Formats: sequence, structure tokens, C-alpha cells
Amino acid sequence: MSKVAKGTRKVADIHLEPREEIRVSSVLFGLSILTALIVAAAAWMGGSLSQLERRVGHVLDSSARAMGLAVQYVSIEGVNEATAEQIRFAALIEPGENMFRADPYVLRKRIEETRLVQNIQVHRFWPDHVLILADPVRPIAMWQTGEAWLVVDSLGRVVPGSDNSTTADKLVHVSGAGGDVAAPRLVEAFSEFPALSDRIRLARRIASERWDVLFDTGVLVRLPKDEDMQPAIRRLVSIDHDTHILMRPLDAIDLRHADQ
Repeated sequence: MSKVAKGTRKVADIHLEPREEIRVSSVLFGLSILTALIVAAAAWMGGSLSQLERRVGHVLDSSARAMGLAVQYVSIEGVNEATAEQIRFAALIEPGENMFRADPYVLRKRIEETRLVQNIQVHRFWPDHVLILADPVRPIAMWQTGEAWLVVDSLGRVVPGSDNSTTADKLVHVSGAGGDVAAPRLVEAFSEFPALSDRIRLARRIASERWDVLFDTGVLVRLPKDEDMQPAIRRLVSIDHDTHILMRPLDAIDLRHADQ
């Protein structure tokens, strides 16, 4: 967890009292009236649209700062310091900026483009605090495409420029068309049983709907479609606990039919 030192304060310290909420509403109404007056004046003076936009933007920014509606605190939670700084840079929001320009949707889109985090949330706490919450994206699998092995993250995306030599032994190896996109669900399904997950030699994507998983003992386990994968894995764990079936000299175990 990280709290960026520059312009940061705890969320717990932020409260909007009823009077402050009324104040914000009054400011919004006042700014709307002011904007309408500027538009009318610019039209009367024959100003161009671009000039009008600049004038309106300048007046609104100045008015917001004068009324205390400017960004003073930018908090980034859930990631380390290095990632937080990259998010701050990508978000393009700095202390002193008009709070109305800190659109949560726009900021979230900018942060998503970094490909560094997931589960992004952006909140504005009036009158002066922007809070960004995110989880770091993790490398979870090695995906074979042709002769190359590429690192895949927890969103099922190939990580550009990753050094797979340092992570290859720690990640699940997958192959097949669509294996990159489907890898997060496979890893999640096996995460409940890490001892079993560590024994996967290769998971091959079949027909973009299920997996064949080869274990280190040489046994191939045919899993059902993705929606039925989790119960099948639990069934495999239960059978292996009772019979050590994965240690037997078998070619394959077919779990595609729950009643067999």
C-alpha cells in the first residue's frame, strides 16, 4: 500500500458537512450563471468559438480556485511508490487544478492506458481531494505462441517488453489460441489448490472453451468447459487425495463429464 507524500491526506480525515454540500451546490449554480454570461458577452463581441472556450476555461479555473474548489490532495492507494508516481504522471492531475476538470471517468481511462494496474477507482472528495484506488497487475502465466514464450498478466494481456527469463519457472505455462486471454481464469481456478497448481507442466487451450492440463507425472487431465472447470478441479483433488491417481501410470483422466 502506498500513500503518495506529495499533497496527500488520509481519507478518514475528509468529511462533507451539510453546510459544505450546500456550498458546493451554490457554487455550481453560480458558475453556471457566470458561464452563461460569458457566452452571451462573447457572442455579442463576435468572438470565435476557440477564443470563447479559452475565455470560459480561464474564468472557470480562476473562479474555482478563488472559491476553494481546486485540487490540493492527490492520494494513490494500493500500489508501490514507483507505480504510484507513474499513475500520477499518466493521470495528468496536479495540485492547484480545477476540481471540475478532475473527471473520474477521464482519469480512469488515462490510468488504464498505463497497463500497470487493474480494478481502478477514482473518487472526488469535495472540495479539494482526488483519491485513486488500484490493484497492481501481476504476471501470472507464460504463453507459448509459435516458438516464443510471452508473459501474460492478470488481465490476460501480453506484457510488452517483459523479461521472461526471471519469471518463467514461477508461472503457469499455457499454449494454444486464446490461451493468453483465458489464462487468468485457469490460474484463479487452481489458486485454491497451490500444491496442485505447482505440478502443472503445461496447460493447452482447446477450441477456445476448455483446457487439457499436463502434470509433472505425465498424466493429462482433460477439463470441462470453463464454466464447469472449478468443480472438476475440486473433484480431481478429492480423487487424488483418496487414490493418488495423478501418480498412477495413466495417459489421461477425463473430467469433461461430471457423472463419469
